[in-house]
Amino acid sequence: MKKILIVFAVFSYLISCKSNQTKISVNEKFIEDTLLSLKEVQEKNLLIDSLTNHKQGISFITEKPSDTEPNWSIQVGYNCDERFETYFQFYINPESKQISILDFISGNKLSLENWRNIGNDSVYLELGMKLLNTEQIGNLKINMPETEITKVLGIPDEKSKPLKWETDGLFHQDWIFKEKGIELDVCWEKPTDLKISGITVDKQSKFKTLRNIGIGSTRFEVLEKYKKEIDSRTIDMNSIIAGSVFGGIFFTFENNKVTNIFIGASAE
Repeated sequence: MKKILIVFAVFSYLISCKSNQTKISVNEKFIEDTLLSLKEVQEKNLLIDSLTNHKQGISFITEKPSDTEPNWSIQVGYNCDERFETYFQFYINPESKQISILDFISGNKLSLENWRNIGNDSVYLELGMKLLNTEQIGNLKINMPETEITKVLGIPDEKSKPLKWETDGLFHQDWIFKEKGIELDVCWEKPTDLKISGITVDKQSKFKTLRNIGIGSTRFEVLEKYKKEIDSRTIDMNSIIAGSVFGGIFFTFENNKVTNIFIGASAE
């Protein structure tokens, strides 16, 4: 049977057991204290505290050992009105008290030490590059040439002064379409090679991604649609990255709703 435990206050310190105890049984109190002592859970607890204006903290869905799963199974996340937003899936052995965690990318259970050292940065970099090659917002996509841009958007309202970036050796220019709520970073080596290298949409835009996310979508919809590309360790109160800072989709939020979407790279 599953049971939800909710932490309503941000902790200052935790004691998981007393030194004079000779034997500690695994129960819901042990699970709560043990998991709340982990730095990853503490960070998410503080995040949820900020999101809810200090009204709620991290939540646990616990499931006792069974014939199919010999360990305690614990989902750790945010228990909001819409759904349970899972950040981590932990397992605790009832005999050894050892903690393991589900790696969402590989689908394997790993020890905490191995999970922390697994180095998933390269995986999310690859997932982000794939998003850059396949995703679009409206009819706009990365590497779209100038002729296609003007077919979709027409002539920009403003253009910035072209600048040559040292990072890629290309000229870059901002094309701004005010009424459409769109700003493009276009680049070229030769003017005939002009193409999109970054797309930003704001509150004026009606465009949506191929996964139907646009301005006004909820953070929970973003997490659901892009869960395979999002590293839960990088989620913060105001933004979510699908992919990595070196390439992907960047979502900005106010009051848990999308206010800005950027497709491209924020770091080189």
